[in-house]
This record gives sequence, structure tokens and C-alpha cells, in this order.
Amino acid sequence: MEQFHLVNFAHPSLSDNEYFKEKQQVYLPNYPKLYIKVTLFELEILKVLTIHKTLTTTQLLHLHNAHNPKKIKKEALRKKLLRWCEKDVINIYNPSKRNVPLGYNNIYSIGKEGVHILVIKDFLPEEILDEDIADYNKITNHIHSVGQHDVAIELFTKLKEYDLFFDTVRPSSYNNKTDESNYGKSDWLLRYYNEKSNEYTMVYIEFDTGTESIDIINGKINSYIKRAAEHPKENHLVLFSVLDDEFHQSGDKNNPKKRRIGNLKKQFLDSDKRLPTNLKFKIAYRNRMHHIVRREILEIEKTDILDTFTNYLETVMEYQIQSVADEDIYMKEVNKDTFADQIFEVCNKEGVFQERLGVIIADEGDINSFNKVIGFYQNLKDRVFKSSVTRLVLIYEDEESMIDPYSYKFDKSVLLTNYSSLKGQRKMIFNQFINLNGTKKVSYILNQY
Repeated sequence: MEQFHLVNFAHPSLSDNEYFKEKQQVYLPNYPKLYIKVTLFELEILKVLTIHKTLTTTQLLHLHNAHNPKKIKKEALRKKLLRWCEKDVINIYNPSKRNVPLGYNNIYSIGKEGVHILVIKDFLPEEILDEDIADYNKITNHIHSVGQHDVAIELFTKLKEYDLFFDTVRPSSYNNKTDESNYGKSDWLLRYYNEKSNEYTMVYIEFDTGTESIDIINGKINSYIKRAAEHPKENHLVLFSVLDDEFHQSGDKNNPKKRRIGNLKKQFLDSDKRLPTNLKFKIAYRNRMHHIVRREILEIEKTDILDTFTNYLETVMEYQIQSVADEDIYMKEVNKDTFADQIFEVCNKEGVFQERLGVIIADEGDINSFNKVIGFYQNLKDRVFKSSVTRLVLIYEDEESMIDPYSYKFDKSVLLTNYSSLKGQRKMIFNQFINLNGTKKVSYILNQY
């Protein structure tokens, strides 16, 4: 099977009518008198199903409706899938309810007739016929299987709106035996090509259900560090995607998902884990991953955000703001990786100095950003500045991404806000930590924390 398959359903040489609407009558190789009527678009969907081995009705629906101008309802798609099941084009499996995520029931894999059709129609190479497709549905942990594909499907469908397209591949068909023994194998593997920089980014999905030990996690982290160091011409993006309650509710009160994210992030506080410049780790809930990857690829201009923040304090709050140079605030022994994006001196309306604060444009889920935040916060507590700094402001993209720092223990000297709320607001609201488990909404008031 080919190594990578681009999931953008492009059809530049065909009209929409030829690709989406015109049905071909395809006879089943092993049942010459039977046939199905199928469009080229539907064959492409079957190809993606074959590459991913198993997908749910919901995942197939998202793929269909993200790329086909004519949307289909879930029940109509389910009926079509069941018709294909009757002719062995695809297979269906119904796992026990406690072994699948919320809202997911049927799980599908390609059938023997479906594989032959895809080969005959040149959608797949003949080598696929050598695979035992009966093994595709032999999955014991459907929560893990569905979850890893869910992350990939969301990247395909939701980032398409931003003209971001990904290749997809089974890790086993990409990694040769030497690679697997040297680096291990990710749950799933995508690839993104950046036309501007002419560079590829390898996107590795690690779907974490909370069952693997920290020792195993550290082994994975070290293998990715090794892989990136030995492949410097590629960019490597590792997504540790953690279960969220929207996807699956385990009912395990002793190991909440928030604590799991915190435990994963803390593995990177070890100074021995120096990340190559071509490697980034992201750790967050499953339903946040497509937002995180979008921000990683498109990037956000930090200067504009800082300007918006200071403009709010000056025009709405009527404070006087002055930026402070790094050499005027940090001692020489302070690690530059823990520097804030900017230090500001804040004066009241009369120009009387009130306080200094550090501002960090926080990147949800990003380990480098996490280390910067934790490092600056520790500097704040240890008072290692040349002049006193009393507060840290973290600016996230939106309110949903502000859940990111809740996995760590901060005090009320830390304020959270988001730049989606910075523009056009008469009164800027911050979240302030009040204890180890939560925050309260507050207005920015000088010297009150």
C-alpha cells in the first residue's frame, strides 16, 4: 500500500456532477450477478476507511459532509452503509456499549468485495489484496481505536475550512522495521506540507486513555526526541490527546482527566529533556486538538496581541503603560526560556507607579509554552528579578483554551484572559486563581491580587 494518502478529496479534472453525483454500476468480483451503484466520491470514502481499518458512522458522516456539497443525514448514511454490508463491500461490528465512546455505536471496516472494487477502480494497489482484512476488526480497545481516528478525522474535516490538508497513513506502513525498533510506533501518523517553507511536518497522534504508566510515556517522549534529532530536515509535531467527557466518561473519580494532563506535562519539567528545535509536543483534550494544530500551522502574531492588551489598559482603564527591557528586569542567571513575552510597568491615571507585570501569550497545550509559564511563575515566587514583579497575565486565544493551565497549581497572582475578548470590550474580565481547583472572574484592578 502507498505510504501516504492526501485526504482533501480534490477532483480538479472532474466536475462536481461527475465526482459527487454520477453513479457507476460496479459488479462484485466474487458475485458477478450482483453490483452496487457508487460515485467516485463514495469510492474515495471507502479508500479512507480501508487505510484507517475501522471508522464509525459518525466519523464517516463527518468525512462525507465536510467534502460533499450535498450533505447527508446520519440515518440516511447508516442505511447506505447497511446496504453495502449486505454485499460484503464493508463489514459492521457492534461492540458492547461500555466499550465504545459516547454516541458511537456501529464500527465499520472494509469488506472483501470492497477491497477488490477499490483495486479494480485503481483506488488502491494490488498489494492490499495480500492483507488479511478479517484482522481489521479484531480490536479489543475500541475507545482507543475510535479516539485516535477521531483526532485524525477532525483534523481532516475542521481544518479544511482554513485550506489545511493532511496526508494520512497507518504508522505500520510508514515505519520500516528498523524505524519501529529504534523509535516505537505512534497510534496514528499524518503529514502536512507547508508550501511557503517547502517543508513537511510529521504529525504523530498519541491517544491517551490514562492506562499507560508514566514510565511508558517517558519512553515514548524519549523516542520522539531521538527521532527528531536524527531527522533534522523534518518538523515533528506530537499530539498527546487525552480523553474528554464529551467523548467518554470513565467514572473514575480517583484519576480525573485534568490530573492526567498535569501528570503528562510534568514529565517535561525535567531539565534533561532538551527538545530539538524541530520537535514540539502538544498535550490537551481530544476535542481541542484541531484548534491547537490550526494555531501551530497558521501562527499568531504576538506583537499585535500585546498591542491590543496595552491599548485596552491605556484607553479603557486609563492606566499608563511602559514596556521594560529584558536586561533591566532579569538577572543574568535567569534562563531565557522562562522570560515573559513582555514586562510592563503600570502607572495610575496620575502617572504614579503601581506595579510591574509579566505578560505571556500562552499557547494551549504546547509544552514549550507550559515550561515558559511555569518557569516565569517560579521566578515570580522566588523574586529573582532586579526589580519587583508582582503579577503574571496569561493571554489565550479564546475562553475555551483558558482551561489549559488548570492542570497546574497557581495562586491568585496569576490572571487569565483571552485575546478574543480584548477587542471592543468596555470592561475586560480576567479569571483569577482562588485555590488549587478553580478561578473567579475579576476586573483588572491595580495592586489588588
